[in-house]
Amino acid sequence: MATSETTSPHLLQYTSKEATLGIVESTCLWATSILYLNDADEFHHVRDLVANWIKRTRQDNSLEFPKDYRLLTGRQAVFVRFLERQLTGQRALHTYVVSFSALADDLSQWRAYGASGGFCLAFEPEWLKKVASKQHFELMECVYDDSEKNVLIEELMLEALADFAAVEAKISEDDLSAGLELYVDLEPGAVLYGLGEKFFLRAQQLACRIKNKAFHTEREWRLVSIKQPESDALNFRSNKSMLTPYLKLKLAYDGRPMKLSGLMAGPSPHASLNMLAAATLCKAKLLTDIKFSRTRLPYRDW
Repeated sequence: MATSETTSPHLLQYTSKEATLGIVESTCLWATSILYLNDADEFHHVRDLVANWIKRTRQDNSLEFPKDYRLLTGRQAVFVRFLERQLTGQRALHTYVVSFSALADDLSQWRAYGASGGFCLAFEPEWLKKVASKQHFELMECVYDDSEKNVLIEELMLEALADFAAVEAKISEDDLSAGLELYVDLEPGAVLYGLGEKFFLRAQQLACRIKNKAFHTEREWRLVSIKQPESDALNFRSNKSMLTPYLKLKLAYDGRPMKLSGLMAGPSPHASLNMLAAATLCKAKLLTDIKFSRTRLPYRDW
């Protein structure tokens, strides 16, 4: 951790002193449902990009489809509309996210998440990835660039079209009509339903990576789980305007202790005392090999 705008080799979580105390004492991170994060458009961003891709396929004959594809045919067009419908509603509720930043001692992160005596916790990426994978979480870097997002969306859609082509003969016109909910008394057949579920899981994972470019300064990385949790694993907390679902991601796992690489005390009139208290806390919890420091930024919010 050095100066503002410096990229760190660690994954950093800027948070309050209360949350820091909770993380160290419980050796857990909280993974929040994606529908309840600060970015109100989180999961819905991918839906909008898919809708834009569908519009472009009607106008652009230069799109490079897999072999034997040109512009979308009638059945293909109906199928992609069926896919678009998979991204509506509240199905993303069971997507859980832990956020980190790649920026060290960053002013915007302190302001947003670690003001008034907060801390920045540093984790070694490979260790975090290994621990999280045992709990069905995947580590991924967020994408903000629009052109890169469009490439990822096109890959998503073309892969789904290829899957459709492989089983199209098994999908009836009634299946497609049911998929668009044109008939209230019909349900999509198993083959079409399976394609929809497969697409949703891919889109769900992609939605966790792509973010509105307005948030690009956060340089965010995420631990993401798209596995629906058992009901007894769910927890809830109250914030200013919502009741928010979350999961606990264990950092002490398989008999191995939590590994914290660094702990930085944020802006505060008592930053040195905060750093000393944090060091004492970690020692009491038998956490070792931690680099303790305090912010170098002259930011004051008191």
